Amino acid sequence: MATSLVVHSTHEAGAKVGGIGSVLAGVLGSRAWRAEVRRDVLAGALDPETRARTFAPGGLRLHYAPGHGILDVPPDLAGALSAIERAHGVALLLGSRGFGGRRVEVLLVDVDHARPGPVGETKYHLWRCAGIDSRRYEHDPEYERQLRAAAPLLAAVEALAARRGVDGQPPATGGRRWILAHEWMGVPLALLARARAPARWRLAFHAHEVAAARAEVEGHPGHDLRFYNALRLGLDQGRDMAEVLGPRDGFHKHALVEAAGDFQAVLAVGDRVVDELRWLGGPWRHRPIELVYNGVPADAPTPERREASRALLRRWLADLLGFPPDFVFTHVTRMVPSKGLWRDLRVLAELDPLLERRGERAVLVVLSSARPGGRDPEAVRRWEAEYGWPADHRAGNGDLLDHELPFWFDGVQPFHATARASRVVLVNQFGFGRGPCGERMPEGLGFEDLRLGTDLEFGQSIYEPFGIAQLEALRAGALAVLSDACGSLGLLRETFGGMPPEVVVGAYTRPPEGWVFARPEDALRVDRWGRDLVEAARAREIARIVDRRLPRTADERAARLRAGSALAARMSWEVIVDERLVPALRRR
Repeated sequence: MATSLVVHSTHEAGAKVGGIGSVLAGVLGSRAWRAEVRRDVLAGALDPETRARTFAPGGLRLHYAPGHGILDVPPDLAGALSAIERAHGVALLLGSRGFGGRRVEVLLVDVDHARPGPVGETKYHLWRCAGIDSRRYEHDPEYERQLRAAAPLLAAVEALAARRGVDGQPPATGGRRWILAHEWMGVPLALLARARAPARWRLAFHAHEVAAARAEVEGHPGHDLRFYNALRLGLDQGRDMAEVLGPRDGFHKHALVEAAGDFQAVLAVGDRVVDELRWLGGPWRHRPIELVYNGVPADAPTPERREASRALLRRWLADLLGFPPDFVFTHVTRMVPSKGLWRDLRVLAELDPLLERRGERAVLVVLSSARPGGRDPEAVRRWEAEYGWPADHRAGNGDLLDHELPFWFDGVQPFHATARASRVVLVNQFGFGRGPCGERMPEGLGFEDLRLGTDLEFGQSIYEPFGIAQLEALRAGALAVLSDACGSLGLLRETFGGMPPEVVVGAYTRPPEGWVFARPEDALRVDRWGRDLVEAARAREIARIVDRRLPRTADERAARLRAGSALAARMSWEVIVDERLVPALRRR
């Protein structure tokens, strides 16, 4: 039976923020998905942090937004949406976004003034059908936003499903209808649909991570070395996470993830996520979980395009730093502890003397911002003129914020004090190009050049359910340096029977020589000292491998490009959607 409608319940409905946005782009843009699903709707709460990007030119095209004076929908749909707004005290926005040459409907709800009555009904339904006591979590604004959004979104989705879509999509009157909850933020809408209309909806939970696992890895200085050894022994010995680490009942994200355990389908983006879900215990221990890896872009650049991007990057960096680097390294990521940015500096510190002996120089460009909406371009230009942003940074003026502060002052500046052949440039802005990043960038330099012109992409995370960004640069012939916490390693091993030479893996979860863990509690004793011991050893190993494998001539870069493009083609979104995602939903 064909799928008539998939509602993607996600906080990235209006704008791409992180990994889920990359997954949506890959899935919705694929031919295999379009052949299987007649209609998609992205649904979620309007996020105040990304509001500006949601409505930026070239993003969301609005069709129904009374507050903006836009009513470009049939009168009967406008009337239905207006009635929902009045009943719930919310503002609905109906728009569309482009994915792979087609428009996909986007339904957003502004819940700032939601009426308490309907919200209370939603909380009652979640307690009745899933045992979730919302009184324990109401203090958390993130949780409260998702609960407020669930009822008006469900009513609006039902109204859309009964009518033709904004781009002519047929009404969802036949075939299967799915609500695909992307992470815990998407679960309240799915639970409410099950409580109110169980016969009309099939539910799937797309586990892009496991919230309780992420919190445990990030929250202890032993990080991945501690957690994954405890998990391994816990699973082997039949001891669940709660028994080893204590209950997580007070954590709202964990409560919603647990409630998704009885959905018709559970999809996990990597082998690590499967293990983490299994370690939750109870029904999760034996619950069927579909392993649906993420994909990567597979369009192969020409050698000329790759060299042009590399030249643009080197020209920009030469103007910024005073020298053209022999190698450009990159790390495109969110500015959160899980990304392990300090590990990049450790590897670079070990690589620096090896480069110096060869008379070579390298620059690491870190594109990462603690502010999802980015900085005001005018402020960036002011900092550029005053002190040379992004080669240098300041605190207290809106430049460095949150996790950027320790990365720069405790990591980059001490590294610069001793490094002789390497530098780090922190571009703490959302977007990459002259518009958002200042006048010193050459005309025409953009994000795709950062992807195609790099020689190496770092991704040594302490928690990484998959790691799309780490593998994206493979298609351009770059090396990818990963940690063994990355869920994408399973896809690499399954596809290639091992690690291709373009991928360098740091075994950060392997204990030091002579350390033996017999029980989970043994692993839990790992502290900062033990992790530092492992990271120092791995940094030396990785630096030596990178030094040997870096392409040093145009011919070597062209050979890497051919090899990397072939790798990416076998892990493309088309392959993943056709061979994994579509069959996983068909089986349910």
